Amino acid sequence: MSANIDNGVLIGALGSSYVGTTAVQLPPKGMVIVAIQFITENEPSELIAEEPKRFFHTGGAANGNETANDATAVDGAAPDSTQGVGGDNVAVDAVKFPAGMTIYGRWTSVTLQGDTDGGAIIYFGY
Repeated sequence: MSANIDNGVLIGALGSSYVGTTAVQLPPKGMVIVAIQFITENEPSELIAEEPKRFFHTGGAANGNETANDATAVDGAAPDSTQGVGGDNVAVDAVKFPAGMTIYGRWTSVTLQGDTDGGAIIYFGY
């Protein structure tokens, strides 16, 4: 049986925010951003993971070991039990998420390209 990181609480039940500008988006104190739903196509300018080796982000490659037997991760740090194999960096202003897509993770902040015609909805969790 697998564990649910938010103890079974439905996405959106703990709060959300609409984003239509380029301003940095921060979760309420003690919370993280757990999902981003793109209303229109958008590119993250910055996506900061709570745990950079576990959750994809714009600062480096999460789960970036080259092979399961690597003694050194792609970024030069020793791998740990929370880091898998094969993850790539989400390059700033290079990865476009299509309209209608929802991405899941645990981020401490997000900055998107401004889009007042659609934007995105970010969801909070613990």
